[in-house]
Amino acid sequence: MLSDTFLAAAFAETPNSERPSLHLKAGETLELAARAYHFQNVLIEPGAALVLLPEACDWLSLKVDNNCIVHGDLICRQFMDVMQAPTLDIDAGLTLSYAYNLRLRSGAGGGGGALQAPSGELAGGRGAPGSRYAGGGGGAGAFVRGAQHQVGASATAARGARSQQSLAGHGGDGASQVRAMNGALLYLQVGAVLDMSLGRIVASGLNGQAGASGADVSNAFHDAPGGGGGGAVGGNGGCVVIRAAQHNCRPERIDVSGGQGGAGGAGGRCLGRAGSAAAGQGGDNGDEGFVDFLSCS
Repeated sequence: MLSDTFLAAAFAETPNSERPSLHLKAGETLELAARAYHFQNVLIEPGAALVLLPEACDWLSLKVDNNCIVHGDLICRQFMDVMQAPTLDIDAGLTLSYAYNLRLRSGAGGGGGALQAPSGELAGGRGAPGSRYAGGGGGAGAFVRGAQHQVGASATAARGARSQQSLAGHGGDGASQVRAMNGALLYLQVGAVLDMSLGRIVASGLNGQAGASGADVSNAFHDAPGGGGGGAVGGNGGCVVIRAAQHNCRPERIDVSGGQGGAGGAGGRCLGRAGSAAAGQGGDNGDEGFVDFLSCS
């Protein structure tokens, strides 16, 4: 494990002659906080990984005076949602800025099943809308108990609505998503050669989880099934900016894909007869991130 003294020597304000070189051997992992670092040389062997600590809110800036060989993994994920676009000054008059799409949402919950009663059709409960961080809960199914003819309860948040009397017919819960769901922001500057012939940079968004299924019912003449919960939103891909005198970076070596939105939970079924409640909606897919190569001139 590298010492705090070593990392302090790699901070950007360290004089050139005192900057260290970084060498990660197979099986080693180094976690870095989001800030600026400056090395003389970098070598990440196959099976080694340089990882940005989760819940970052700012750019990770890696400047290498000479050669940077990435034959292992450079992982930059689990970046927080931030309201203001983080910026990084890399030259006099040149500032990097990147904003994430925070309008993407998790899916809405599905409506609970309706039930035909002597008094007429009893509607199922409504599913709740999804938010940025959770799918909506599914609505509960309608039910009949003697003279009590009850419409299904509606969900108001991520928790599926619960049927007031029946043990069955509950709505499925919406899936939750962490706030640190996005691919991160990476600036990599190399004074000589950047060799990524065997390595990769991963700055992809997290996938959303699936919503829970609504409850099935077996007494189909007295209970209707619950609606499915909404799936969670996928995280946005990050931003990778590279400036190197020479490089062999191929597009497939840099992953800034958006995470897949989670599927909506299945609507509950009426066991023994036809009919079911509505499934929850899937969460939005995260946006594709951005990769750019800057000139060294």
